[in-house]
Amino acid sequence: MKIKKSVLKSTVSIILLAALLYYGYDYFLRYEESTNYSLTEEGFVNYKVRTPSFTRTVTYQDSSYTKEILTFASKGTKIYADLYLSRHATKNTPVNGIVFMPAAEKTRTDTAARGIFLAKSGYVVLIPDVRGIGDTGKNGGSANRLNSIQDDYYLFLQGKEPVNHLNFYDTLLAAKILEKMPEVRDVIFAGESLGGRTAIIAGAIYDKKDTRIKGILGISTAGYGLQKTPDYDAQRYLNSIDPDFYAGNIAPRKAYFIHATKDGTIPIAAGKDTFHKAAEPKKFIVMENSSCHGYCSEMDSVLADALKGLFDDK
Repeated sequence: MKIKKSVLKSTVSIILLAALLYYGYDYFLRYEESTNYSLTEEGFVNYKVRTPSFTRTVTYQDSSYTKEILTFASKGTKIYADLYLSRHATKNTPVNGIVFMPAAEKTRTDTAARGIFLAKSGYVVLIPDVRGIGDTGKNGGSANRLNSIQDDYYLFLQGKEPVNHLNFYDTLLAAKILEKMPEVRDVIFAGESLGGRTAIIAGAIYDKKDTRIKGILGISTAGYGLQKTPDYDAQRYLNSIDPDFYAGNIAPRKAYFIHATKDGTIPIAAGKDTFHKAAEPKKFIVMENSSCHGYCSEMDSVLADALKGLFDDK
């Protein structure tokens, strides 16, 4: 017996609606999360992203900024983040927002000075503890920590989502959350060192139809400068985590970089190499005679100018 397509479609719709009413929206987000990930033959990560449910709790407030703890669920873990809001950020007077990704092994608490400075400068800033770090890292579970590149590659060979990719996904969700907030207007991805690498990739893979995402800011960051390998699977995985592979796909969004000439952790030459792989519009800002790696107070003025340029529609 043949079933008409219209009848089948109606039946499926009724079942989905009934399940939605019974299990709730979060159930369907979890189901969708299990099917929203793909990888091109070359290794370009793709995610379909919806705004997750999230909680906000005020922990500090004064005349210049407010600090909140924000949490949201994401693929096998719970992400903890600090949210810093300018005193000017209201529903009636929204300001621009920044997803700021910390350096390797740094917690959101370690990165607090960035959030405070940027909030006092007029922004809303979301700084997460990434998987395996800080309060997020206390959740445990195999999806919650990047033990090594080798372990991550093993997950990849098994057809599972590598933890590196899950970190990219969490970053995309953070941007979705900022866009959902009535206090926020437009958004950029920013980060320092390893966090800058994540920002580059997030800016490249986030839906290009979303014009509220204005660009990326990489501080003291660069791609990995990896050598090519004849092994197809290995090359595909390495491409998938290397900012150099994604830099050319940030456009038409803006790509801004800040780097110190005497950075001893990621040499400025590496930063320039990644910058050259990005397409216009882009800008490379040099901190002359500076040994800063990551944010430091001496870059406050150039950071302010960079953010102004990123959010400027010109």
